[in-house]
Amino acid sequence: MVTSIHGIKRTTFSPDLQTVVTTFTPTNEIPLNPTNVHSWMIKVEPFEKAVPVEAFFVLPKPAPWGRLSGLVSPDRTTALTTFDASAGTTYLSDSWGMHANDPLGDYRIAVFIDRKLAADFRFTVVADPAAVWPTNAPEFRSAPSGKNSYRGKN
Repeated sequence: MVTSIHGIKRTTFSPDLQTVVTTFTPTNEIPLNPTNVHSWMIKVEPFEKAVPVEAFFVLPKPAPWGRLSGLVSPDRTTALTTFDASAGTTYLSDSWGMHANDPLGDYRIAVFIDRKLAADFRFTVVADPAAVWPTNAPEFRSAPSGKNSYRGKN
């Protein structure tokens, strides 16, 4: 691993609507708000061959997980997502939206690359009194999918 970061990701468009613009605000405090997407990113030296990546997502309390392409613990506090990073990959990333049912408190995401701990992200989800939640929101929290991860090359 070269470097890693966790924070709030925002995606917008350029003024001419021709380019997607992604900004990243590093933070270890995530306000519980439907407009927030929290994300992690790891920059790595290019892989010579495909390597397995595992991300353990640990919540402070049980929560409904909804659809998840991974495993959820029986007590609903931990999920595991896995994927293979292809040869030449230089960035690994995943993102999650916030849901009103997400518990407040201390979270952890431990990311293993080729069975070795590469990053251990610890952050706190705090109440956001300004949050306005849609009335038609599904009754489950957004969960790591592994499918939305950016596993790009330079």
